[in-house]
Amino acid sequence: MAKKSIKGKNSWSTRDLLVTIVIGLAFGVLLIPVTWAYAGLLSLGGIFTRTILGGLYFLPAAFAAYVMRKPGATLLASLLSTLPSMFGPYGLIVLMIGALIGLVAELFNWLLTRYRNFSTLHMLWFGVASGITVYLLILGSMLRTTAFEPSILIAALLVSAVMFGLCSVIAKYLANSVAKTGVLANTALGETNADEI
Repeated sequence: MAKKSIKGKNSWSTRDLLVTIVIGLAFGVLLIPVTWAYAGLLSLGGIFTRTILGGLYFLPAAFAAYVMRKPGATLLASLLSTLPSMFGPYGLIVLMIGALIGLVAELFNWLLTRYRNFSTLHMLWFGVASGITVYLLILGSMLRTTAFEPSILIAALLVSAVMFGLCSVIAKYLANSVAKTGVLANTALGETNADEI
């Protein structure tokens, strides 16, 4: 009986799909200036500022993970959030970064929350683990080709972990604030809040 209940929670409805699409695209519009700022700072070589801005791309994945609580939501929201920025300075590279962030977030969402346990501590670790992994896969590989000292690269790794963790917790509190308006009533978060009342 319990297995059937979990399977039902993991299945997708048309409404779930539409809400996830809206989450991804809404964050995508907000990330357009971040993409341009990142491009500008890349030419200046500001490693810590770029790492901080890079963490903001985790917000859509963390928000969707917390609100939807379904396999695939983090990946879909992360991919869709990069679509508006594809018309900026990076083109398809942004889409690939969104896919990688979404895949990493999906993995750690499953490992650390099992799509059920979204305490602040679990959200924090979800973000930290994602931030370390994304840094090593994307930023670490790009920054290895530069003249930065190893101590600077390690410090940037810590900044990435902190930034992703912070964005994950911010996404949770932002989603809770939005949920109070009733907009998310028909999502997993809305149903959880209704059950707690």
